[in-house]
Amino acid sequence: MFDAAAIAAELRHAVDEGVEVILAAPEERSMRREGGTGWCAREAIGHLIDSACNNHRRFIVNQSPDVRELIVDPYVQNEWVERQHYAETPAARLAALWAVYNRHLADVIEHIPANVLNHPRGSLANYSFGYIGAREGDATLGHIAADYVAHIRH
Repeated sequence: MFDAAAIAAELRHAVDEGVEVILAAPEERSMRREGGTGWCAREAIGHLIDSACNNHRRFIVNQSPDVRELIVDPYVQNEWVERQHYAETPAARLAALWAVYNRHLADVIEHIPANVLNHPRGSLANYSFGYIGAREGDATLGHIAADYVAHIRH
């Protein structure tokens, strides 16, 4: 059984730690691509903003009693990052947006009723990050919320 207050507290803690790390790094380093490929730190933060946006929708729509199977619409993360030009945005500004959005999501998660959070509704086999502990058909909104926090920590 998932506990909404515990997931929300863990999310708030992860955000506090993440903001410290982001703001401690020199701004010029946040533009550097390790090995010349992949995302720079600013783009990685941007991806986490995009993840917040997509999971926000999941946390809201999957609370509906009409939802029989979890709704987890995929998104093309590389395109989202590229189209938003995160590499050109100061890291401190991205960190502020990411932190505020995730603190809001912690509030959303904290208010999900236990019976809704823990109601089995299908599979997360195609979920983007990799679900936590759900057997086939037993996935819950709690799995999505806990997995979201794990994704931030990753």
